Amino acid sequence: MRIHEVPLDLMEAMMSEIPDVIFAVKDRELRYIAGNQAMLNLCGVATREAFVGKQARDFFTGEAQQRYEALDLHVIRTGRAVKETLDLSHRLRGSPVWVVLSRWPAIPPGGRTPFGIVVMGRVLSDANRKHPIYHRVAAAAEYIEKHFGADLDIASLARLAGVSVVRLERDFVEVFGLTPLRYLTKIRLEAAIQMMANGQQIADAAIACGYSDQSAFARRFKAATGMSPREYRRTFLKPANDEDEA
Repeated sequence: MRIHEVPLDLMEAMMSEIPDVIFAVKDRELRYIAGNQAMLNLCGVATREAFVGKQARDFFTGEAQQRYEALDLHVIRTGRAVKETLDLSHRLRGSPVWVVLSRWPAIPPGGRTPFGIVVMGRVLSDANRKHPIYHRVAAAAEYIEKHFGADLDIASLARLAGVSVVRLERDFVEVFGLTPLRYLTKIRLEAAIQMMANGQQIADAAIACGYSDQSAFARRFKAATGMSPREYRRTFLKPANDEDEA
């Protein structure tokens, strides 16, 4: 099969040469028909044979699978891309990982109806402190990590780093794979999950992580995990009482 006259096996090989870039193609039944090595690694399989023909449910937990398939179907139905979603992906094989994924409709030349979707993205790993431009974002990153509960804005972070807003955003994406404000969201949600794991109430965790409105926290949390904070705690964390509303 080809996408815009490029064979899928060639695309797989090309995408496997780009470090940390996830690439996959699904058909209209949401079965994987192509994927590079980074995608296989994300799914926890060693061979292409263990990947092709399978669906998200074969590699991800029910909540993650449902969220991915809902986005896939939206792209197929509307013919419109869904770009740069920040997601805490829970896998059946392997620990949870943060990913940023985009989805495009796969439309053959001269056609209008997608035959599937193309998925591309990246796994967000810890920052490489030896990266040549890490020093330009270090102060802002460390401030976010220490003051994630505060009301932060991009202009203040840029002044702290001694660079322009545009430069700070570009450097953050280069080093962390995220803009500064999306990095703040990631740090906040990681902290909230740890607080809930330690038995802290959801409302208290929300406030500590900079969300004065608990419903806003719940919406942000569900957008990243596919679950409400209460559902996430029941599924992945130690039992707690159920008096929280989120």
